Amino acid sequence: MPSKRSRRIVIDADVARAAGEMVSNDSRSNLCREFLETVRNVSHRIVLTSALRFEWDKHASRFTRLWIIKMANLRKIDQIEITENNEMRARIEELVTDVRISRIMLKDIHLIEAAVQTDRVVASLDEIARGHFARVSASFDEIDRIVWVNPTRESERLESWLRRGAPENRSRQLGYRRR
Repeated sequence: MPSKRSRRIVIDADVARAAGEMVSNDSRSNLCREFLETVRNVSHRIVLTSALRFEWDKHASRFTRLWIIKMANLRKIDQIEITENNEMRARIEELVTDVRISRIMLKDIHLIEAAVQTDRVVASLDEIARGHFARVSASFDEIDRIVWVNPTRESERLESWLRRGAPENRSRQLGYRRR
């Protein structure tokens, strides 16, 4: 069994928003809270760029505010400044002829850019953006190996995956093609 290691995970603000309050019967909220708690308890780190920090602050619930404070106290926040990858952005606009789709992708490209500069892991609820990035991943080495997980998809079994060190399973990567 491979050794467990701490990973730097880019967590989209939609996870923070969905986590909601500590007491909820909503399965989506519960799954997001469980994901965030497991990230903290297993010693993974969160990657925050200035754009992500702004989004987190804007959408934070009481639970996520307390969670981020705990992460900061444990020194599990990697605040980074990302460099916009203008070449990748231009290639997306070139490859994706539907302006609506390219806007969706460019809205979330900062997640990909942050993941490329860290451990290539994104957690987001946005299945639409995930699908669009997956469709173009064959044209982008940078995107192909990004692991994209969704805390609300119980089938992904993220608690177990996080406890094993969040390995780069090929089936979780945007470039994965089922045979």
